[in-house]
Amino acid sequence: MLLPVIPFIGILITPSMISIYLSCPRKAWYQYVARIPLPPSRAMLIGRIFHETLSQLTHYRRDEDLHAFLIDALTQTIRQHHDLLHEYDLHEHDLHERLTPWLSHAERILQHHLPRAERIMTEVTLTDDQLGLKGRIDLIIRQAERLLLIEWKTGRLKQGFMSPHTLQADAYVHLTRTLADERELFLVSVSTKQHLAWRESPFTPIRLEKTISRVKSIFQQEEPPEPVRTPACRYCPYFSRCWGMQPSS
Repeated sequence: MLLPVIPFIGILITPSMISIYLSCPRKAWYQYVARIPLPPSRAMLIGRIFHETLSQLTHYRRDEDLHAFLIDALTQTIRQHHDLLHEYDLHEHDLHERLTPWLSHAERILQHHLPRAERIMTEVTLTDDQLGLKGRIDLIIRQAERLLLIEWKTGRLKQGFMSPHTLQADAYVHLTRTLADERELFLVSVSTKQHLAWRESPFTPIRLEKTISRVKSIFQQEEPPEPVRTPACRYCPYFSRCWGMQPSS
């Protein structure tokens, strides 16, 4: 039976779409074309609380203690999700223990860059209608004529010229091209303490255009691409749709 799909017209490709497509085109089709919702999970909630905590940096003043600010922001964010914590059997104390080391790593990076900040912007959405690209950047720090872009990741970074995270970096750097001539992006994994620094190159628009064209192609398919079995399949929420069974423990 064919699943209902959404029309292609007017679709803007996001860095997340690119990342998921490069990891598994079939998963991207299920998530973005058939729009089969991902089941909520503890990991998704923890990641959401972490990102929402750092989004409060727009309220940070340079005369404040950064560590105290982040811990207070974390406490407020956790309490805003009180009902969901109960649903997933999570407790405020446990979340503080889990997320404080991540925030400490983010804090070390921020302490290096915030003293020179003229402006701090979080969760900034930008589009390039001509290229068909849209993205939301976690943090933009303006320093004189320079923009520093930071994307927080809670998992391991995949590096390499055509890796999902490298192409995400391409997308974010490209989307800020009209804001400043000098731009540098840092992808930061707070769990593994990996960093990926990235600047725009002459190849960025070409690489992006080719990748976006590949991602857009799935919106023209009425059926999902053929499944390809990989070790990552057992962690995928669409596993049973591909293989007709639940992943073994």
